[in-house]
Amino acid sequence: MERNLLVREVGALSSPMIGSRFRQADDEVFLNPSAPYEVHVRNPQPNAVRRDLGSGRSFRLNENGMPTRSNSTSASAFLTQIVDWLDVGNTNHKRYLGLNYKGKPATWCNIFANDYAYLAGVYLPHFFWRKLPSSPTEASSQKNTNYLTELDANSLYEWFGKYGAMFGWQEITPSGSDYTAVQNTANQGNVVFVSIKRPGIAGHIAAIVPETGSHKALRNSSGQVTNPLLSQAGSHTKNVTYSTTKWWVPRGGQFRIWAHALSTGSGPISTFPNTQTASNTQSAQPASTVSINSSPTKRVKANRYYGQQLGWDKYVDQINDLLLPYSGQSNVSLGEDAFADALAIWQRIHGLTNDGILGPTTWALLKTSLGIATRIPTNSSPSSSASVPAGSPSLPDRFRVLVPALEKYRGNWPLSFLLGWIKKESDGSIHSHTSLDERGYFQLHPDESKTLGIDHQRLSTDSDYSIQAGIQLVNHRGRSAAKYAAMLGIPTSGEVYLALTKLMHWLPYGVQCIVEVMKTKNFTPTSWESFKGFCAANRVEIQAGIARKGKWPLENGIKNTDDVLTYAKAFKK
Repeated sequence: MERNLLVREVGALSSPMIGSRFRQADDEVFLNPSAPYEVHVRNPQPNAVRRDLGSGRSFRLNENGMPTRSNSTSASAFLTQIVDWLDVGNTNHKRYLGLNYKGKPATWCNIFANDYAYLAGVYLPHFFWRKLPSSPTEASSQKNTNYLTELDANSLYEWFGKYGAMFGWQEITPSGSDYTAVQNTANQGNVVFVSIKRPGIAGHIAAIVPETGSHKALRNSSGQVTNPLLSQAGSHTKNVTYSTTKWWVPRGGQFRIWAHALSTGSGPISTFPNTQTASNTQSAQPASTVSINSSPTKRVKANRYYGQQLGWDKYVDQINDLLLPYSGQSNVSLGEDAFADALAIWQRIHGLTNDGILGPTTWALLKTSLGIATRIPTNSSPSSSASVPAGSPSLPDRFRVLVPALEKYRGNWPLSFLLGWIKKESDGSIHSHTSLDERGYFQLHPDESKTLGIDHQRLSTDSDYSIQAGIQLVNHRGRSAAKYAAMLGIPTSGEVYLALTKLMHWLPYGVQCIVEVMKTKNFTPTSWESFKGFCAANRVEIQAGIARKGKWPLENGIKNTDDVLTYAKAFKK
C-alpha cells in the first residue's frame, strides 16, 4: 500500500529540512510500494514541472514530450537524447539556472542530476531517510516527515557511499589519472556521475555522458582519457563538454564516480505512481518496460510453472513466512498476487530483477536464505531431483550411462565437474543444440570444433565421440585457464581453476578482462565465492572491457559457471 507523507511546496528551496518548506498533509512525498526504501515526490498536475520554470524544483519533471526509449534505441543513444532534450545550457531553462532563496544567481546541479537519472529510469533520490528504516514494513508504515531530508550535492556524496549499492550503483573511481574505463562505461550506455564533497561550501555532481561523433572526451597522446565528457549545471553549465582541469579533484574535498546500468526499455521509472491524465501525450512508461504491477496473471502463471519445475512449491509455507515482512501483512497465507508483490520487494533489496517471479536465479538465492540444500532439477519425476552420488543407481539414466565413457577419457578432471558441465549445457541430451549450432553433451561451438579438428555433426549422433570431444574441449579451455591462474597466483586445481576453465568456454575474452581488473586491483581469489564477489563489485569496469569486443553480459557467464559448480557439488555428494 502506498504511504503518502506531504502535500505541496510552500516556498523556495532553502534549508535541508523538509519541514521548513512543506506542510504535512495528504499527497506529495510517497514511498514506492514495489521498493519501499525509495522516497519519491508526486507531481501535482500534468505539465506543471518544466525546464523553463524556476519553481517546482522539489518535483520530478512531468513536461510534455519528455524522451522515452524505443526498442530500437541503444542505451547510449538514449542517454544522448536525454542530454540533448534537457539542454541544461539553455538560459531559458530556469530550472537549472536561476536565483536562490536569497535572490542571488545560482545553479542547481543536484536537480539536473536528478532529472537525468529519472529520465534514464535510474533511482537517484532528492529526498531520503535521515536513518534507513530497519525493515520494509517500517518504511512502508512511516508517515512522520521528520524522518526525511533533502539531499544537496554534498549529501548525495554521502548517500552514494552509504546506500548507492543498495539501489544498483557501483563505484568506478579510477585509482590513477586514466579515465578511459570511466568514459567507456558511459559510452556503453550506463548512467555515470562524478560526485564531489566540499566541506564548508557547496558540493557538486555532474553526469559523465556518452561520446558522440561531434563531442569527445579529452585524451592524451597515448589515447588515454584524461578528462571525461560531462553534462552539468554549475559554474560552467554545458550540455556536453570537458574541462581542461580536473576540478572534480577538489582541494580539501573528496570525489567518487558511480555508475548504474540501464534496464531494457528505460524511461521514467515505470513503477512510479503518477497523476498524469489520459489526455497527456507524454508516455511515462515505454511499452517494453516491465512494471511490477503489470500483467499479474503472467507473474502468477510463471510462479505456478517454476514452483513445479524448480520444486519450490514444496516450501511454500517457509517462503511465505520469509516474504511476509515485505508484504505489510502478518499471520496470513499470501495470495498469489500478494506473494509476487512481496517477492518483488525482496528481489529489489537483494539486487535482483524485481519482476515478482520466483525463477531459477531468485530461487538460488532465496533457498540459501531458507537453508535449503542444493538440489539438481531434472525433467522427470520430483523424486529424481534429489542430490545423488555420481555412481548411485538412482542417478537419472541419461547421466548414469555416460559415466563409463567419462571415466575412460576424463584424465584428472573431476567426474562431478564434467557431469555438472553436461547437466548445465545439454541436460544429458546428445541431441541438444542451440541457435548458434552448439552441439553435443558439452555444447561445442562450430568454431571450437574447427579449432580442435572435431566432426561437428557427429557430436549429436555418436555418444562416445561426443564425450571424447567434450573432454578435448575441457582440456583446451583448461590449458588457457592455467595461464590466467598463473597470472593470479592460484593453483591449477580447486574450484577457482575449474571456474576459470568453464568461464573460458563462455567467453575467453571475458576471462581476460576479469583477470586484468583483478591484477590492477591486486586481488587474488581464494574461492569461487570471493571470485563472484569481486566480479559483482567491479562489474562496470569489467563489462566496459568486454564491451570493446561485444555485448556479452558478465552476469551470464558468472551464472553459467555458478550453475556448473553447483551441479558438480550436488553430483559429488
